[in-house]
Amino acid sequence: MSSYVIAIPCYRCEKQIVRVIRELDELPELLKVVQKVLFIDNGSTDGTVDEIKRALPLTKHLRDKSVVLENDKNYGLGGTHKVAFDQAAQLHADYVFILHGDNQAVTKELLDLYLLSKDHPEADAVLGSRFSRQSRLSGYSKVRIMGNKALNALYSLFYLRNVSDLGSGINLFKISSFDLSKVSVFSDHFTFNMDLLLYLISSGKNIIYHPISWREVDQVSNARNIKVGSKAFLTLVQWRLGQRHPDSLYDSIERYTSKAVWP
Repeated sequence: MSSYVIAIPCYRCEKQIVRVIRELDELPELLKVVQKVLFIDNGSTDGTVDEIKRALPLTKHLRDKSVVLENDKNYGLGGTHKVAFDQAAQLHADYVFILHGDNQAVTKELLDLYLLSKDHPEADAVLGSRFSRQSRLSGYSKVRIMGNKALNALYSLFYLRNVSDLGSGINLFKISSFDLSKVSVFSDHFTFNMDLLLYLISSGKNIIYHPISWREVDQVSNARNIKVGSKAFLTLVQWRLGQRHPDSLYDSIERYTSKAVWP
């Protein structure tokens, strides 16, 4: 039987993380196949870690499977993903879920990704899509929707592969499908998701997109529309020119480290 790890990157989400914990605790059928749940805080300056440590002991199914980690410094969204992949590999997990701690994704939809991975063991990644026809968006501006769909179409055109999301906050990855030494040289920031996606596509990996629900209620985005759009386009061009393929990147590889602060 395949083993799973859930990794939850957290950054300044003290208002939302307790909701994620409660929703996850209501999925005992999923938690039965999950080896560990990793809450990975990336240098939050609010009470995120305190809220996690307060909420976990009150859970029924989650508390005995959970570990709270603090990055040694702020590694960015991409760096936190690298911590998640590394931790999952150390646990010898077959799959790692990524679920952002800001509660924009609907936590119970992790179960949909799990069932897809069971039905399609050949899949290297099951990716949540905010912009498929069956996706459900709440509080997301029309301008951002149009911008994202335009970028998705551009990526699809460049690679002749369906791309319906450049990187949502709920995904499932098969660990054996990645050369983690190559993943380690990708961006530490929000373009990490784009690097990872293009790495999967250029490597001929099997990707399944699944429509998800997405909401913006009390979350604060750290990304700016124009910056995201220009970076996404630049990343695509660099990949097509072979400038961002891991074999052509020679940046020094930093060891991304975290320490356990609970239990």
